[in-house]
Amino acid sequence: QNMGIGSSLISEVLAEADEQNIPVRLRVLKSNPARNLYNRMGFIELEDAGHAIFMIRHSSNPISTS
Repeated sequence: QNMGIGSSLISEVLAEADEQNIPVRLRVLKSNPARNLYNRMGFIELEDAGHAIFMIRHSSNPISTS
């Protein structure tokens, strides 16, 4: 924890998702401090499942339709 490993790994996944223009979804326990990391990386809460939260981050590389 707090060594940047998680941020590095998630950044790689998000970069690949952006290249493919796909969202990234995850589930995290409410008590998990990683929720703060996910929020900082652009994830938003999608659904409260009681003990867990489902989160999503949409691609930051939308496909142009023009």
